[in-house]
Amino acid sequence: MITDLRQYIEDLMIPIEGGRFKMGEGREKHQVILDSFLMAKYPVTQELYQAVTGKNPSYFKGENHPAEQVSWYDTVDVCNMLSTRLKLEPYYTIDKATKDLN
Repeated sequence: MITDLRQYIEDLMIPIEGGRFKMGEGREKHQVILDSFLMAKYPVTQELYQAVTGKNPSYFKGENHPAEQVSWYDTVDVCNMLSTRLKLEPYYTIDKATKDLN
């Protein structure tokens, strides 16, 4: 059971250093610049998903198993809910009425 969500997230995240790189092939190559960011060491567990949302939609149950049976929209919601719980500004904006072509 997650008792301190902020500490749990701080322990889970690792810093990824920003930088520049060339992407593409031939004439299509272009420079990409990325800011530094934090990334989770592991996939979101069912324990974390449930701590944030209050529900666990996964078929293969287990606290330390990855959360599954979730859509892209569910994932965006969880990220924004987690930000709110940690007193951060939600980052993602998504219109669920518009079909995501990706």
